[in-house]
Amino acid sequence: RLEILNGSHINASSLVYDLEIGELGGSEGEIVVDGQGAQLTARGGVAGIAVGRSGSGVLRILNGGQVSTSPVYGEIASNTGSTGYVEVSGKATDGTPSTFSAPSTSCSNPGN
Repeated sequence: RLEILNGSHINASSLVYDLEIGELGGSEGEIVVDGQGAQLTARGGVAGIAVGRSGSGVLRILNGGQVSTSPVYGEIASNTGSTGYVEVSGKATDGTPSTFSAPSTSCSNPGN
């Protein structure tokens, strides 16, 4: 579990790899981006962010947290048997809403 809290920033950039949460079958992962100014940016790879590519992935964006991927898309539960969960909820104390920003998002196994 990775937590990015209250004003913390992570910038994950690669020409080849995605930021993957639950990449391999049987794996589990969770990232929480919570609070005013908390930011996660992913650039590069096939999908900037993959949540549950072949395993189980959770991405929670709470209380004004910001997650973005560019120039590529986000993937959720992309392979058979995978599970992906993305939660975007709440506002920061200054009223800034939580956001997930991607040029497009793909969910290959809806319902997983």
